[in-house]
Formats: sequence, structure tokens, C-alpha cells
Amino acid sequence: MFDELSYIGEEVLAVDALERSGKATDWVEGVLEPLQRYPIALFGLYATLSAPMIHHVPGLSGFAVEFAGDSSSGKSTVSSAAASAWGDARPKGGLIRTYYDTLNSLEGCAALMRNIPLFLDDAHLMSPPEKARNLVMSWINGQGKGRMKRSGSSRQEPKQWATVSLITGEGSVLSSTRYSGVAARVISLPPPLRRSADDEDEGVVEDIRSIDRTIVHHHGHAGRALVEWLVQGGVPRVLETYEHYLPIMQRVASNDGPAQRWAKDLALVVAVGQEAHHVIGGADPTSELLEVAVGYLKTTKVPDQPEDALDLALAWKAMDKRGGVDGSDGVPDSYAGKVWYRDMDDGCVAMAVAELRERFGVQGIDLNIVRRVWLERGYLVDRTGEPSAGDKVRLASGTAQCIIVTKARAGDPFAERRTQEKVVYQ
Repeated sequence: MFDELSYIGEEVLAVDALERSGKATDWVEGVLEPLQRYPIALFGLYATLSAPMIHHVPGLSGFAVEFAGDSSSGKSTVSSAAASAWGDARPKGGLIRTYYDTLNSLEGCAALMRNIPLFLDDAHLMSPPEKARNLVMSWINGQGKGRMKRSGSSRQEPKQWATVSLITGEGSVLSSTRYSGVAARVISLPPPLRRSADDEDEGVVEDIRSIDRTIVHHHGHAGRALVEWLVQGGVPRVLETYEHYLPIMQRVASNDGPAQRWAKDLALVVAVGQEAHHVIGGADPTSELLEVAVGYLKTTKVPDQPEDALDLALAWKAMDKRGGVDGSDGVPDSYAGKVWYRDMDDGCVAMAVAELRERFGVQGIDLNIVRRVWLERGYLVDRTGEPSAGDKVRLASGTAQCIIVTKARAGDPFAERRTQEKVVYQ
């Protein structure tokens, strides 16, 4: 894999960073052994080591692991530690990319790395926020944009890859993709370490110092050793272990599409951890990885775009009714006072389609998609009470095409949601 990388394009620095330096044993002592005291941090490392296996597992595609939280919580240290398994972990000139890189450069890096993990630091600083969303989707989907050749005669085929991305930032990349299927492709974990002046946390500070010191001179051994072992016959062993853990993860996961997708990703990380430690050194991480994986499946809420969107629309209506729209929640002041809804006599709520489309556009929500799901879930009716995606309703400002939300669903936009099978759109 490493020998196949060619020095082309703008990403020669990223390829150069796939270097070996120092001793593998010193890396194990100074980086891997400290990480083994922190299950979430250890999970981040083994997630990146699972990248070369992605294209060997049927039905599995790329995914991302995200560490989001306040500064001084160990995010960058763990990202650097994971990157040091593969090469130079410096933010500039090394494997870790940053928010100021262009999308073309970041996609170019993915195209060259192919099955080697990708690293992005300070993703929350990307501007505009859509940049982070587009990048994560590109890295996860494993395909860049098709482009014209320099001659302009024909279009180049988009380059492809299959890998794992490790992303860090003070804010989650999901904050800009709340209503996007990208949430189902990202394993979002809390900060992996914690710095504190408390005496009980002196060990944490010393572990961080050990990692930061070690990766400067000792890096690039673990990833290369793992790839060589896989090429020499290790792939079947990992696949066998993956098939063992997959049904376990699937039983823990709910029946929702995103949870079942997470189950596959998590099973692979556990399988690679169980097999890879024989190759790269260190203690068996299986129990720690299982702890993180099972805990994630049990506690993580599956994103539900249509339900969240309807809650948002009803909240807007409630705020407008009491004159509370002040520009918060992404609603411009200009919306205040507009008569775009009507409380029907039967308790239903009618809301103008044109107004919702405009407001949802600010939030990046596709009204056509969520309205279809609302109808499937029995939330929408016409003026006669029959299921319908819309009807004309007389508002104070005139007749308009509206959606009419049932009394049962419109009663309280923040009420506990009914239990039902969700329809998930990617």
C-alpha cells in the first residue's frame, strides 16, 4: 500500500509524512501504553488502524470518529497519537490537516491516501459551516468531484478511496449537519482525556506529556507493520473476528438504519484491536474497545431529521404567536409578525408551505423530504381530516398552500415523542 503511493499533485507533503522515525518499542512505551489507560482515546487509535480493512469487509464503507469538546481535553493529543502510528503527526507538514486547507486539497489528500486514515483538527473553525459538512461527506463517501481535464476535452472520473477519518474540534461537525444523513456515518465521542490541576489528575497530565514528547521522534511503525501483516495473510483472521463481533453489536443496536451501520463500524474496530495488538505491541485492548462500542450503541440517540424538523416548525409558530421571534434559533428578525400559520377550529395547525420552505432553507432542511415522512407517519391531513400533504387554507394575509398538522402532533412541539419505527433518509 505504501509503495503504491505516487508523489503527484499538491499533496506531496501528506505522502512525505508517511515516514518511519525512531523505534517502534519507544512508541509503544511512550504512546500506546499511556493511551491504554483511557478507553475512548484507545478507541480512536484502533479506529484509524481499521482503515486498511474497510474495503475488505462486504457492505462496509468509510466512516468518521469525532472527538468534540472544550480545549485542554486531550483531543489534539489523541489525534496526534493516532496519526503517529502512521507517520509524522505534526499539524503543519504532517498527516494532520487543518481547517484552513481548501476542499480540493483535502479531497486530494484522501485520493492519494486511499486506505490510509485521514486526520482533521479544529474542524469547528471551518467557514462557512457547510465546508465541514461537505468535507466529511466526501471523506466518508470515498469519492471526490469529477473535474475537467486541463484541455477541457473530457471530464476526469472522480477519484475514490475507502478509509476512516479522525476529526477533532471544540464544536461537533454535526452541528452544521443536524438535519443530514451524515450524522449516521459519524461516531461522535466525548473528549478522550481531561486536563486538570487536581492532584488526582496529575497522571493524565504526565501521560499527555509523554505522548507529546514521544511522537516527535518515534512514529510511523505501527500502521506500516499492520499493513504488512494484513498483506501477508492477516485479512482472513480479522474478517473471522469481525464476523464474531458483528452479531453481538447488532443485537445491542436498535433496528434503526444508523444504529445498524454503527454496529458494523464498531465491530470492525473491536476486531482490528483484538488482532492488531499481536502485531504492533501493547496489551490486548479488546475489553476497553467493547466497553466503548457497546456503551455508544446503548446511549447514542439516532438522529431523526423529519421529527426534529416538525418540532422546529411548531416551535417557530409558538414563538411568533407570542411575539417572541428575536433572531435566535436561526430565524431572522424579518420573520416576526408574518401571518404564515393558522390555528384551526379542530385543533390542527396550518402552516404556509412557502414560509416553511424559506425558513427550512436557512437550516439546510429539504421540506419535500421531511413532508413526505410526516405524511407517512400520519401527521398531515387536509381540511376534511383526510391524509394529505397539503391543502389551501385562508390565512389573515390571504389564501395560501399549507400543510395541516394534526391536533395530536401539534399539541406540544416538545412533548415526548411516540415510540414507532423511524424512517431514515441518508
